[in-house]
Amino acid sequence: MSLFLKRLTAISFSCLLAWTGWSGSGTAAPSAEQPEPGTPKVEWSFDYGQAFRTAKGKAVTSAADGGYVAVGDVSTISNFFGYVIKVDEHGRTLWEKTLDVDGDPDIEDVSAQEIISVRDGGYLVSGSTMDRTERPATTLPYLAKLDDQGNVEWSRYYHLLDYTHFHAGSATETADGGFVVTGYSANSGFLAPVYLLKVDREGNEVWHKTWWIGDNQSFSEVLSTSDGGVLAVGGIDSTATSDSDASLVVKVDANGEVEWEKQQVFPGSGRSAWSAQMTPDGSFIISGMMYQDGKRVTFVFKMAGNGEILWEKTYPLAEGEHFFRQLVSAPDGYALLGSYTTGDYPDQQTQYQILRIDNDGEVTGHLRFASPGLDSVGKGMYTADGGFLMTGEVREKNSLPLMQLIKVAGEGQQPPADLQELRFDEPALELGVGERRPSVVQAVYADGTAAVITNQAVLTSLNPEIAAVDSDGFITGLAPGTTEIVAEYEGFSAKLPVTVTVTVTDPPSETPGRFYLDSEDYSLMTGSELDTLAFFTDKSGQASIVNGETRFTIADPEIAQVDERGYLIGLKPGLTSVTAVYREHTFTANVLVVKPYVPVPPGPVLDERPSAPKALEVPEVNEGPEVPPVVDTPDWDGPA
Repeated sequence: MSLFLKRLTAISFSCLLAWTGWSGSGTAAPSAEQPEPGTPKVEWSFDYGQAFRTAKGKAVTSAADGGYVAVGDVSTISNFFGYVIKVDEHGRTLWEKTLDVDGDPDIEDVSAQEIISVRDGGYLVSGSTMDRTERPATTLPYLAKLDDQGNVEWSRYYHLLDYTHFHAGSATETADGGFVVTGYSANSGFLAPVYLLKVDREGNEVWHKTWWIGDNQSFSEVLSTSDGGVLAVGGIDSTATSDSDASLVVKVDANGEVEWEKQQVFPGSGRSAWSAQMTPDGSFIISGMMYQDGKRVTFVFKMAGNGEILWEKTYPLAEGEHFFRQLVSAPDGYALLGSYTTGDYPDQQTQYQILRIDNDGEVTGHLRFASPGLDSVGKGMYTADGGFLMTGEVREKNSLPLMQLIKVAGEGQQPPADLQELRFDEPALELGVGERRPSVVQAVYADGTAAVITNQAVLTSLNPEIAAVDSDGFITGLAPGTTEIVAEYEGFSAKLPVTVTVTVTDPPSETPGRFYLDSEDYSLMTGSELDTLAFFTDKSGQASIVNGETRFTIADPEIAQVDERGYLIGLKPGLTSVTAVYREHTFTANVLVVKPYVPVPPGPVLDERPSAPKALEVPEVNEGPEVPPVVDTPDWDGPA
């Protein structure tokens, strides 16, 4: 789906573009009745990033040694950094790194959105950074290449087009060892282009391409193809009348030249493609989302290598908000990974969700599982043992966010009944006062197998004044002495002797004070960005900027968005409000979004864009019988 999802107000699906039968699909009616979701066995779940003010999980990939490497964002009191963490197959931390920009004080705040494993055994991290050379600040694509130990081999940021924000949210390795990245973009005219950026194996730019196809467009994912080119999927967001909302698929060659392009137009639907996988026969399976009768539904279609649509299935699920942002391959088909949300803010309940389908798009399984305090879901992966690993962001009891990794079995099941023993993986633990160490609880079964069930066990400290333990098994030394940590699960129990040494003073209690934003009324244009500052003044009058510890929400996400740093982005004209929460303090300010004060000229802004981009050239494709029409790409007329 494009960057900004639009809700339908009262549009009947019969008013949308009618779909007749496609070869292999019958009609575009919803798939067969969906099975009730099952609950998978949670093999382990841990939270990470406790050393930082905030930590958020965005994506994860596999490591050659059987472990996993995840990325996200962390923050301190004043800055944001990309965060990379390596864990073993049981979720235990092996190493962690932060990513930043060195050498330029005007380039700061790295956000890591995606990580992929690279053929040389290392990893590529893609995301964005902020150029604050001029106001307003501009978002730039950011890449970092890491070796297998997390050491940064190179990092780069890229200036692509003036007055436009570019985010790198998806990356793929190409046959020549380089990389192609893409993501969403935004500008003050709300008429941002799609883009692809190609770099070599050292991060040097080889080429970049931008295209205007409709009003506003974005790519969500890029995929390397067997012929050396890439496939990019996304959507067109028709900002003026919603008549041209469409999913978008573009195939380019190794030089970034367009080979073909496909749009599937559904007026007013917010339709967009989000993820893609290549099939063994050279076709593509593509997933996305759109609105039908005011409700967001997921679709999956199969596309031939020349862009011909072979079939499409939709998956209208039960009440609640279903958001599947990712399609992954599995041995028996594919899996859609995402979230399931019920209720309204601030009483929303979010769960992880997995929908399994076969090679023909028929549902074969539906999994849904909760995690206390889950706030948002990032990207996940199918694991070699047949399960799934998901990333997310958790907040418990209004605490600051932490990155979460949760590993589940691939099928709905309950723990085996033949449990024989519960044990800690270490016979004893010694730590200092103020030190925090993990513990691992294992369930041992009659067949000799063992499973990590730390987060499922009930954990208590026999003397909580000496050591405390949280629900993830992390033990904190509080005072010198000895105690025991008790784990209870399925009628079994185990004890871990704990010795705490070294005395430090207790941390000071929180100081009451006043929390506020730098304005009670904000105003910005559509497509522009405005930074907010959150302040906390203690009773002595000392003021501190606390953006890194503040949670920002927007009342109407159709009018504006706000990110975790407090940056506002105007989407369409209107009045809404932003609410900031810092510990127990809350502050709300008005947000007014207006149209640009002067029309955007058809050429470059102030004649600084080198030339008008070419429209995509669409060769003639045999569409097959009864396929929705391919919308011709309009000639470049400049923004309206």
